[in-house]
Amino acid sequence: MVQAKFDPALALKFDLGRGILSQVGGGSRVVMPADVLARLLEGAPEEVCRDVGQHLGTDLGRRVGSGLGDTESAAPERVLEFLGGEMALMGLGSLGFERWGRALVFSVVDSPLGTGADSFMAGLFDGAMLRLYGKNTTSVCLGRVGKRVRFLVSGQGAANRVKGWLDDGVHWGEILSRLQSGGDA
Repeated sequence: MVQAKFDPALALKFDLGRGILSQVGGGSRVVMPADVLARLLEGAPEEVCRDVGQHLGTDLGRRVGSGLGDTESAAPERVLEFLGGEMALMGLGSLGFERWGRALVFSVVDSPLGTGADSFMAGLFDGAMLRLYGKNTTSVCLGRVGKRVRFLVSGQGAANRVKGWLDDGVHWGEILSRLQSGGDA
């Protein structure tokens, strides 16, 4: 069976006569400087940032699903390819993922958005997971190393423990080890 590859060609359509930018399967779009979006997110309450991110994430998930077809049986690498491609088209950075036992960690490199957008990005991943797999998740920003920021995608219970450990100053690597052992070490 031939599997479709993510193809950004013709993904964006510019109608300069009408002043409209649209995306295949996604409707109208707006192009704006990344620092403008970052400033909007920095000034908004966390729940608003998560909500906006989740709405965008469900839109991303819908486009990924239409490009892939059956996401339930697709390999995680294929889903990552399509989700990362859609995020790159939006200028949100380069998406990767890391497996830490059963934990799923998304990493974003070269995002133009700063720490003020972490709740937005977490919401984006939650919206995508809901749309792609029908699973409610609570993503948590684990931290930044250089140009890379990591987000754990988990259930609410694990997310609450992780937030507590982060508040206590526990390093993200130790947090992932604790999750694997199932303990609160």
